[in-house]
Amino acid sequence: MFLLGILMEAGQHFSPGRAVELGDVLANGAGVGCGALLGLPVRARIAIP
Repeated sequence: MFLLGILMEAGQHFSPGRAVELGDVLANGAGVGCGALLGLPVRARIAIP
């Protein structure tokens, strides 16, 4: 998902009125990391043994 965020940010380079920003890439990466960390305990609770 982090790679997808990078690719989407790079695609903004070709869209008029949009800018590529490193802060957006870092925020996307932080979001992916937080989602993964929060998803692990939830996944463990709903797993069918």
